[in-house]
Amino acid sequence: MDNYITSINEPSFEAWFQNNFGQETINRMAERGTEEVCGPMTYYANTSLLFERFQPEIWQLAQKYSEDYLDENLLMTLSGDRTILSPAIFTTSLVQAASDCLARRYQRDEKSEERQA
Repeated sequence: MDNYITSINEPSFEAWFQNNFGQETINRMAERGTEEVCGPMTYYANTSLLFERFQPEIWQLAQKYSEDYLDENLLMTLSGDRTILSPAIFTTSLVQAASDCLARRYQRDEKSEERQA
């Protein structure tokens, strides 16, 4: 993935996610978090574009991530250690939480796959 998103052709955020990240990146995102692993997902221009295109789905995935993986409400997840000072930071936090949700959904344990083969 390039540093800047120039167009989005996918019908959903999930499809966009799958088309733009390889399995190795997805596994690292699931383990360490999107913010730490994926630089392009920290640029406000990128996350704003994604949020504008897929807002309902991103809200839903961010909420699911908060409830299923962190056992807390969405606003607690988004604020974390930081103060949300602007709409851009809020939007970026939502997109990152949605990405974390999908990364955990699609994470593969390579060692268990090797044992099954």
